[in-house]
Amino acid sequence: MEKVKEVKRGNVLFNVVDIFGNQHEECRVTEVYRNTVAILDIDRHTSWIVHKKDLGLEMEAPNVRTELKFDLKESKRLGIDGGVNHRFEKRSARKL
Repeated sequence: MEKVKEVKRGNVLFNVVDIFGNQHEECRVTEVYRNTVAILDIDRHTSWIVHKKDLGLEMEAPNVRTELKFDLKESKRLGIDGGVNHRFEKRSARKL
């Protein structure tokens, strides 16, 4: 993977790995965001997202981890999921 000092629009990068783990031999930078870079794979003509930390750059707004965790059961109880799963909680499985 290529380590760079600065990324600008139009730069060509080699051997870049995107957020899904796909490797791109040659790609062009289309947009630069705060924590990510949008690239266009020149061979396949597809767009992908790459984290700046994967390119060796410092992120402008790193994700600050907190001790609060998402609780799925509590959100379902409160109906935060939009009521999609509320009908399944009351019913039992049918016997075949």
